[in-house]
Amino acid sequence: MMPGHGGPASALIAVFTAIFTAVVFLLIQPVFWSPSITAAMAVVVIGIAVIAYYRPHNGLLVLAALTPLGDVWSPLLGYRMRGGEALVLAFLAGALTRGW
Repeated sequence: MMPGHGGPASALIAVFTAIFTAVVFLLIQPVFWSPSITAAMAVVVIGIAVIAYYRPHNGLLVLAALTPLGDVWSPLLGYRMRGGEALVLAFLAGALTRGW
């Protein structure tokens, strides 16, 4: 066993984290190509991911403030998506990427 490594348990955790990160990115990627997502919503989703990457604790605060509003402002602004879920996935993508 190499110094600084936790053995099989940490390797298993790393594998599960990699799989979970891939699933989250697979779910968030329609923000880049779906015609039903406006540029403003894409900017908000990407912004949450960037904040979560650099400052996960601040990203969580922004997420807590915007997620309840996401279900209200998404239909009002004509978005055909679930805003709250998109913001949560963006946060997870940013935070998990930082973990790597």
